[in-house]
Amino acid sequence: MTRVLVADNDDSVRSLYSTWLNEAGYQVEEAKRGDVALSLALHRPFDVVILDAVLPVLDGVTVIKRLRAAQQHCHIIAASGGGPGIPADVALMLAGMFGVDRMLYKPINRHDLLAAVAEAHSGMALAAE
Repeated sequence: MTRVLVADNDDSVRSLYSTWLNEAGYQVEEAKRGDVALSLALHRPFDVVILDAVLPVLDGVTVIKRLRAAQQHCHIIAASGGGPGIPADVALMLAGMFGVDRMLYKPINRHDLLAAVAEAHSGMALAAE
């Protein structure tokens, strides 16, 4: 079964993504903060990590850099709607510089999320949206 980590500081967004993914047959774990997401991903490898670019404690870009430095072979989908003083396009551009498989702008609908996870997990080369 495909293991997916959903890291987003917004409880309702994280819960919604997890529900959609569970309904689609994925095994899902959640993290509200970047440090928790990093710890989970380093100790319990995931096939796909969906990571908000703006997270508390450790931001998404730092988590991406550390996962790649640790040679974690998970597929990473960066998502952002922006944050305080950080437009979404800037957050996603920074995430893209460190090896994400896909970038999605929030709000993300069910179809786009499930398609991104399926494509990332299948290993297809993906272009940033």
